[in-house]
Amino acid sequence: MGRNSYMNILIAGSSGLIGRALVKRLRGVGHRVICLVRRSCTSNDEIEWDIKRSSIQLDQLCDIEAVIHLGGIGIAERRWSTNFKLELRNSRIESTELLVNTI
Repeated sequence: MGRNSYMNILIAGSSGLIGRALVKRLRGVGHRVICLVRRSCTSNDEIEWDIKRSSIQLDQLCDIEAVIHLGGIGIAERRWSTNFKLELRNSRIESTELLVNTI
């Protein structure tokens, strides 16, 4: 990739601590970053997804060149009980499966 080669990058988990910093950095060097969001979109650089309903707005995915998946329940949200560990695991598996099956 040359100095003027910029990519269209899809990021899941863009609102988390690492995601926010990564989006800022990638955009800062010229890449177009499209964020997967679990709410209604507020810009052209967002795509809505609903993991529970296995839904991603497919029509906007055609120009994506790279996918970064940082999504899932935050690891510091609460104590790591057996149930929380299962939630952590499932939140990552379900969202990854949806991304893989969509792509």
